[in-house]
Amino acid sequence: PATPSTPGGALRHRQKEAEREVRRAKRREEAAIVERVKVMKASVEDLRNKISENTTKLQESQEELAKTDAKLSAAEKMHRAIKRRAVARWEDVCQRIEKEDAKVKSLDYTLDGITDFNSKMQDYLIELKFTIELSRAKLAEELRLAEEQAELDKLAELN
Repeated sequence: PATPSTPGGALRHRQKEAEREVRRAKRREEAAIVERVKVMKASVEDLRNKISENTTKLQESQEELAKTDAKLSAAEKMHRAIKRRAVARWEDVCQRIEKEDAKVKSLDYTLDGITDFNSKMQDYLIELKFTIELSRAKLAEELRLAEEQAELDKLAELN
């Protein structure tokens, strides 16, 4: 038997101690590796959970983005429709204004014609009034002359 007290035994004893120490060191190293593997597995599991959470959040964000995009698309479509209607209304109003403007111009020409006609009629009426006054004056003169002649004729008859 190898004991530390025998010359060859001391060497074997130290070798066995060294082997035991190597085995213990291997066990400690294996335990440390197992511990590191557990930590790494936990870390990997934690990362998987975070990836899963982030994937879920990403999907939710993508769904929200799709909803927002759909709302934006609908709003843009509505804006284009409103714009088309506004442009159509504007064009309609412009056409109505042009028609009304044409009517106003036509009425202006008509009014100008009526004003010109009225002016000519007033000139004619003034001339007619003057002619009537002149005719009255002539008639009054002739009447006066006729009355004088009638008086003269009466006087001549009486004489």
